[in-house]
Amino acid sequence: MSETLIFYSKGLFDQGGVPHPRAGWTWQQFLDTAVRLTAGEGSDKQYGFVETWGRQGAIAFIQGHGGDLLDRGAVDPVPTLDDPLVAEAVQWYVNLALKYGVAPTPDEMEGVIAHDLVLDGRAAMWTDILANWATMSKRIESGVGIAPFPEDRAAANPVSLSGYFVSAATAHPQACWLWLSLPT
Repeated sequence: MSETLIFYSKGLFDQGGVPHPRAGWTWQQFLDTAVRLTAGEGSDKQYGFVETWGRQGAIAFIQGHGGDLLDRGAVDPVPTLDDPLVAEAVQWYVNLALKYGVAPTPDEMEGVIAHDLVLDGRAAMWTDILANWATMSKRIESGVGIAPFPEDRAAANPVSLSGYFVSAATAHPQACWLWLSLPT
């Protein structure tokens, strides 16, 4: 199980004179923080926020705005992409890049690995899974902090589950276990 959180560079926050995020912070405080910590242009640009773990951030912002991607009350759950709360949250999330410029656009991410922006000191805040905290803390000298996603109408921290299995019907169970036990 992996919980997706907001990670941040303590050093970039301290250099910018920006208070570290706290539980209960709002979307507006998140945006104000990201604006204050965005600087530069082109290949030297420092972003206030970078999405490094899929689009878990978008899902958290949708949930935090009171929306859900599925109508779970329906007999057969259906997508709720036309729900005003979902649309508002998605627009706010997209605006981080397209309106406010605090997150990289898809064009700016062309050929770029998001974690490289973090390791190069070009991301003040980013999404990541809790399991990566120790690794990132060792690689970023100025220290890494963790914060929950900002709250709008509700608190949200997406959790994802993943796992591997070996079929009982496999002809090669030992080979499967060997493969699964290889270091990542």
